[in-house]
Amino acid sequence: MVGYGPCDTTTVRLLAKQAKGWVRVFTDPVTGTPHTVDRYRPSNRQALFLGIRDEHCRFPGCRRPARKCDIDHTIPYSEGGATCLCNLEHLCERHHTVKHHTDWEVVQLPGGVLRFIAPTRRVHTTRPPGAVRFVPDPEYDPATDPAPF
Repeated sequence: MVGYGPCDTTTVRLLAKQAKGWVRVFTDPVTGTPHTVDRYRPSNRQALFLGIRDEHCRFPGCRRPARKCDIDHTIPYSEGGATCLCNLEHLCERHHTVKHHTDWEVVQLPGGVLRFIAPTRRVHTTRPPGAVRFVPDPEYDPATDPAPF
């Protein structure tokens, strides 16, 4: 329960009698990261994680920033797809429409890897950007700031 943590069965039953509705949130027992919720929209923490993981539209070749994309269910929610990190990805509006209204197919593999199957049956695989990237500082001059070792 938000703000309190896990609850015993008696407390849950008492609260359930008085509640207008419930949203179950399933978390990773080690990290505490929410991975599934019993609702259509992802939680704020899931959306934050997905934005960091995806960075941009995951359709092959598209680089529209995630903040300008929809969070899409790989397996549609209406077909039983869970609202979990393993079933969500960012797609821009155009590619979200393409996925749902054409013969493109998408399969999500572990680690957020997506396998897109084109109507021609050609397979395109997209991976989330790397977790750590080193970007050169254009103003850094190694001659004036040598390594400390």
